[in-house]
Amino acid sequence: EKQYKKAKNTLGIVLLGGSIIVYLISVFSGNVLYHIIPFYVTICLLALGIYIGVYLSRKYNSQSLLTIVGVGAYFYPFLFAGDKGNEYVFYIYETAVFIGLILESLRGQYKITWNVANYAFMFTVLFFGIVGSGEISTLTFLTIAIQHFFIIYLTFRTTNIFVKNMYIPAITIGSLFMLLIGVDVFDQTASYQYTFYSIMAIVYSVLSYVKNKNHTELKNIFFVISMFYVFILLNDIMIDPSSKLILFTMQAILVYYFAQIRKSILGTIASII
Repeated sequence: EKQYKKAKNTLGIVLLGGSIIVYLISVFSGNVLYHIIPFYVTICLLALGIYIGVYLSRKYNSQSLLTIVGVGAYFYPFLFAGDKGNEYVFYIYETAVFIGLILESLRGQYKITWNVANYAFMFTVLFFGIVGSGEISTLTFLTIAIQHFFIIYLTFRTTNIFVKNMYIPAITIGSLFMLLIGVDVFDQTASYQYTFYSIMAIVYSVLSYVKNKNHTELKNIFFVISMFYVFILLNDIMIDPSSKLILFTMQAILVYYFAQIRKSILGTIASII
């Protein structure tokens, strides 16, 4: 009997998830294929569908349902792709979905939904920048930056083991995305690149000294990232190979010294490399 009830509940959740997907596809068809639903009405209908999905996931305490809603919410807005006038709408919408999904997943401690919210967001923003609008812009960088520092903010606020098991890979990958996108966006002039490297080095250095004993590993990672930005900056500024060698040796010594003070294995390895 218990197995029957469990199977019945599972089937019900699958049907609910399927109905939401059908709803989203119907709205998509009405707007993109048949042009019978105006753009802003489409946005309202999309928001309504997401709201209903989140409400049902709370009602039935279902991670699967929330994940289905999240995937649909992220990928549906590719109907904005190619319309340069809707670039701002796309990024604002994706950021709002990301924040909502992250907070919902933390509330229910849904690990799968949390990962979908984080990594699907990175993919959709990057894909839209390359394929949809046709360029990686400053707005793309700012959107990824908001996501990255929002995750860092939530991480420093909690000691919950649910979050601590996932934040290090998420923040590390997020910092890599910011570096790659930043290099692409700020490559117009050398001064833009130097400013970008300097600001990021300062930001991560400050984060590495936040007074919080519960996140020592994370602060050590911030320290290594800040030193990496310094390395890139010095590598771009210095032309003479012998000068580079001297500066990089001094930097390695400093990184090693601070790594010993912080008792950071990662910092020690980074200094040797």
